[in-house]
Amino acid sequence: MSERLSAPGDLAVWFAAVGRVLASPDAAAGLRVMAEGLAARANARSGVREELAALWAEFPGDPQEAHREYVRLFLSPGAAPCPLWQSAHGDEPQLMGPSHHSAIEWYRSEGIEPGVENEPADHASLLLVFFAHLLDSGAPAEWIQRYWREHLAWLPKVLARIERETRLPFYARLARVTRERLEEAEAFFRETPA
Repeated sequence: MSERLSAPGDLAVWFAAVGRVLASPDAAAGLRVMAEGLAARANARSGVREELAALWAEFPGDPQEAHREYVRLFLSPGAAPCPLWQSAHGDEPQLMGPSHHSAIEWYRSEGIEPGVENEPADHASLLLVFFAHLLDSGAPAEWIQRYWREHLAWLPKVLARIERETRLPFYARLARVTRERLEEAEAFFRETPA
């Protein structure tokens, strides 16, 4: 087990990396360069570097293998066992629905405009990168807690499902560690006075 990542800056580094990996089927192939850059940040302790290195060590030798597994897990039309859109996990799944519009409001509250107008803003990759932004920006704990409740509370269940469904150790580790870090972040901010 790695060193606990108890500082918000450490958690931000992890969530920024994972958000970028989950962005597309080919994003994971760039993990090594991304991990080196993120882990070199001044606020990244050795625990972050070790976790990113361990994740990279699980990456398959053939990047196409990771690409195929990403598509199978997250994008396969009508059969993806682990869709990465928050709206796919609500009571009434609706792409570009309430969770999409709420996420856009959050992004705009921090001066961030969506890059593509027709892209669902409630994709786990965007939500995690934005969470990293909130952690890095020193946002008040109350604000971070609210964002967690509105946009991340669904994610640990999906990450647990990824662990069960994946055929690659890379995605199993990514899901497990990210789920642990989300639980750690939730506990950290639950204990932090608002």
